[in-house]
This record gives sequence, structure tokens and C-alpha cells, in this order.
Amino acid sequence: MEPPRYETANSDTQVRGQNPSLLTDLPIDILVYLLDNFLHLGEWRKDKLEWDEPWGAHAANESFQTIQSLRQVCRLFHDLVSPLLCKRLRIHLDPHSLDQARGILRNRLIASGVRGVQVAIPHRPKELALNLSSFVSVRLEELTQLYDYIMYILDARWIDGDPYGSEEDSQDEESFTRERKNYHDILFTWRRHETSADQDGDDPETTNHFVYKIEPVVRDEYQQILLQGHEIFRERHEAQQKLIETGLFVETIADLIRQIPNTVSLSVVDRFTFKPHQRRDMSLLLNKEELLPFLTSPFNWSELGNMPDPPQLVPARILTELPIAIHKSGRSLRHLHIGCIPVQHGFEHLDPGTDGFSWAQLREACQQLEVFDLEGPQMHHLPSRPESIPLPSRQFLVEFFGAFLSSTKLQDVRLSFYCLGVNDGRSNRREWCPLGPIFRNISWPSIRKARVSDIGFSQDELDQFFRGLGFGLESLALVSFQLRSGSWVDAIDMLHEKVAVRYATQEFFFHFADMTGVSSGGKKTVDITTALMMGYTEDETSESTAPMGRKARKKARKFSKGSPSLLDLTKQYITGEGVRYNPLRPAT
Repeated sequence: MEPPRYETANSDTQVRGQNPSLLTDLPIDILVYLLDNFLHLGEWRKDKLEWDEPWGAHAANESFQTIQSLRQVCRLFHDLVSPLLCKRLRIHLDPHSLDQARGILRNRLIASGVRGVQVAIPHRPKELALNLSSFVSVRLEELTQLYDYIMYILDARWIDGDPYGSEEDSQDEESFTRERKNYHDILFTWRRHETSADQDGDDPETTNHFVYKIEPVVRDEYQQILLQGHEIFRERHEAQQKLIETGLFVETIADLIRQIPNTVSLSVVDRFTFKPHQRRDMSLLLNKEELLPFLTSPFNWSELGNMPDPPQLVPARILTELPIAIHKSGRSLRHLHIGCIPVQHGFEHLDPGTDGFSWAQLREACQQLEVFDLEGPQMHHLPSRPESIPLPSRQFLVEFFGAFLSSTKLQDVRLSFYCLGVNDGRSNRREWCPLGPIFRNISWPSIRKARVSDIGFSQDELDQFFRGLGFGLESLALVSFQLRSGSWVDAIDMLHEKVAVRYATQEFFFHFADMTGVSSGGKKTVDITTALMMGYTEDETSESTAPMGRKARKKARKFSKGSPSLLDLTKQYITGEGVRYNPLRPAT
């Protein structure tokens, strides 16, 4: 048999059963594979692009610089490497970023390698852009957070002993002194513009008959930085507002995606980087040059929600307008990641009807969707909320998520609703947002993986969720499901029907955790998964047999000796592995 022949990077060389001696002697497909893995190792999870790389690390990465240099070696390497340089195209909500994206995609080789477009839509609200007093209050609060952290570190060192005892720490003494002095210089200069100080009639330089000493030159410099920063913030707000209100932002991104030859993933987040006070970057209080970028930076959505008077969350409308614009451009949206949603306010901005669109258009735009991820740092932070989100606001969320989940082609779904739960800040009360209606019309015949967490259901909504799952399911993770009424019995039967018929020939990953329901008396919410592990059925779980009671501990000791728990039996029933009858169903 003749040795295999390969197309090689060196067009003048044919390799016949011998090892290549030069990099350019490698087959082209292998060479591209090596270069791609060298540059983008860990950025792909099978068929999905990973979005959560370390912020800002890519451009400065040594591998990136090496690959970029290879483009200068020869024309061949230029053509092979160029498509690897920009697998993620990141676009900010500002005109300059849109211009940069256009420039990148003019290079057809680079455009051919783009696999994902990530859009950041932080906000510069009108309420701060047009009100210097409010702007100053917010920025001083951010600086105070950083200053308090610095003081915390210093106090911790005093508690441990000599704060500057080591050689490494001794050099920090001067920095701490400068940071403290600069912070108070900024505070007493900028507070002149706060309404509260003006109303009180107090001179910011005089507190409790103590006159704060600040050099006029320093004061004037900080004053100039503040006014310049606020002016730039206002200008960028106006530019941002124009992009949103005219629809130019979503139309431009849709047009850019249309120019990319490959199917792309879309990610929408509210930030690419953390601000200095969030990174606890102390250079902000050491270098005046850092203050202007800090003052002009936009706010992510959770910051806006935490303000005493939260401003309008206008960029939220992009979450519905962008998929519709992409669909109108002729492209199909297949992979979508959403990393920011309204959490405390601004739910009404999700309604496409206010912008001349409709929920029906959003559902139509999502019918080719195969992957939908609702994940991000914001999703794992539960803000203070003493009561559940009101029904009118919740209805916007139901329509919004329901549109994305209406695709019958969905194969992979990850949903985390933790940020929408109840948090009264005083007790251990947990109540997940009742968003079960988002599953009322689902039909997922192609679904392979589903992970859903932190959500409240009624019996009908829970049954509809399991009824909508297809028979090709390979992985199901359900965490913090709160069943407000009814039983898990029928849902487990439906899952058994989906999985058991082909479990012997296909691996199935199954994870239940923190599944809660109502006890048989209907008076108490209990942890069903814990009850199953302890050996209780739902009907057996009651006030007198709570999982942490004496009987529970006795049963736990019994099952810990090797007997399978009801949770184990339930899993075996779902997969059809030796258990033929639903162990949760009461015996008749």
C-alpha cells in the first residue's frame, strides 16, 4: 500500500510516509489546528464559545503576541493566522466601538474567523449626566468604598502586629499616607457640588470647627478634573442615547453580523471590565491621571439598581430589539448568551411594543435558536428585595424569556434566576421568583442539555416543563426548584418515560439539589431532596418528620450503612435501572 499523501503548508513538498522536518511541512489542517489551540486553548466548550475569559487578558496574552508576529513570517502564515486573531468581536455601546468593529470586518480573512459577537451595554444615565450634584454623590460613594477597603487592610495589619513590620510592607506606608491625603483632598473639593452640602449651608472645608487644609493649586486641579469628567460623561451619554433611540446601534450590529460568513454566537453583557474601585485598584487614589477615566466610565446595571433613586434602564430595550434586528437582516440567531437583565427596576424597557415591535416578532426571531444561556456575574448576586417581583413587572420577564424558550430547535439551555429571588436581608427566608409560566408553551424535541435553577413553579407549570423535554435528553440539572403546590410524582414519571427507553445505550447525567415542595398537610415547605436522601416520601414528610428531626437522623444512620435512599431509588427509576415503579408514588 502506498504511504499516505498530505497537502502541506509547503506547497513544493509532498510528504510520503516520513515525518515533516519543518513547521511548514506539516499538513495545513494540522498546522491550523495547532495554531488555533495555541491561541485559543480553553475558549471552546465542545460546540460553544466560552465568554467568561479573564477580562482584558486576551490582548496582552503572550500567545496572542506570538501568533500575531507569525503573520509577518510569510504570506502563508499571514493567511492561516489572520482568521485566528478575532474569534470574539467585542462591541461597546458607543460610536467609536462601532467604527472599530467595521474596520476589523473589512479584513475578510479576520472576518472569516469570527465566531462570536459580544455586546456590552452599560449605561450613562440621564439622571447623572444632567445633574452634577447627583453625579458627584455617586462618584464619591464609589471612592469611599475603595478608601474604606484600604483602611480595612491597614487596620488588619495593626491587629496582626506591626503594620509595616516586613520589608515588603514598609514601602506601603508612604502609599497609605498619600491615599488618605488624596482621598480627603478629593472629598472636600468635590463635596462643594453636592446638594446636601449647599442646603446645610456648611463650608465643605469646615467640619465641627475643624478647618481642612488643602493647597489651592491641588483644589483647583481636582475641581478641573471633576468638571471635565462630568462634561465628557454628558457627551457620551448623549451619543449613547442617540444610538439607542434611533435604533442605529442594533441595526449596525445586525449589519456587522450579516457580513460575517460563519454562524456566530451572540452575547449581551453590561460590562467587559471592572472599574478601579470594584477591582480595589488603589492606584485610583495615587494617580490623578486615573481619575478622569474613572469619572467618565459607565455603570453596570446592578450599580444603577443599588442607587437610592434608580435611573431609567434604557439600554434594556436592546435585549429585545437586537434579536429582532438580526432576524430582519436575514441572519438566524442560533447561539445566544444573556449576561444582564433588569433585576430591581426597568422591567418595562423589555417590552418591544414601546419601540414599534411586538413579542410575536421576538418569538419569530428566536425560532432558529439552538443554545440559550442566562448566566453571568449579575445572575449570582441576590439584591435586597423583601417581597417577590410584582406581577406587572414579572409579566415582562415571562414574555421575554418565553420568547427565547419557544424555539423547538433548542439543544442546550442554561437558566439561572437566582438574582430575581426574595431577600429580606433579615432572615433565612428563600422564595424564588414564580417564573414557571415561561415554560407553558415549550416543545424541545432536540434538547440534549438543560440546567435550570432558582425558580418557583405551580403543579401545572412543573408538569409542562417535563412534558416539553425531548427523548434525546443527555443531561438534566435542576437546582433550587420550588414547587408551590402539588407533587413531584407525575413529573418523575414523565422524566422516566423520556430517559429509561434509551438509557442502556446512551449515558445520562442527572442532578437534583435543593428541590422544595409542600408537605402533605399543605402548611410547610420542605426540602424534598433532603427528605428523599433520608428515606421519606413526600407524603411521609411532615411537621413531625422534618429532615432534621430525631426520626430523620435515625433513618439517615440506617441508610448510611448501605441501603439505598429514596433519592437513589428515584434516580434508578428515572433511568430504568432496576426500579420499575415510582418510589415517590404512595402504595395503594
